[in-house]
Amino acid sequence: MNDTGFPIVLTPLAVDETQAAKMLGISVRTLWEYRKNGEIPVVRFGRLVRFSVDDLRKFIESKRVGMVSNAKPRE
Repeated sequence: MNDTGFPIVLTPLAVDETQAAKMLGISVRTLWEYRKNGEIPVVRFGRLVRFSVDDLRKFIESKRVGMVSNAKPRE
């Protein structure tokens, strides 16, 4: 609890592979492929492998596809 009496909600900085895959909406196997190809970096804590939530956000941004601005509205 903080000074206001409300509980402090902590957002994780790093998640395991199951959580990372779920956050991205992909399978763990697909996550492994992105990791193997160097598209998603990992953080190591000894033998533990974790994925930075910030890195997952950056990965999502790198996959963003822009809208076509010259598209005509359908009639």
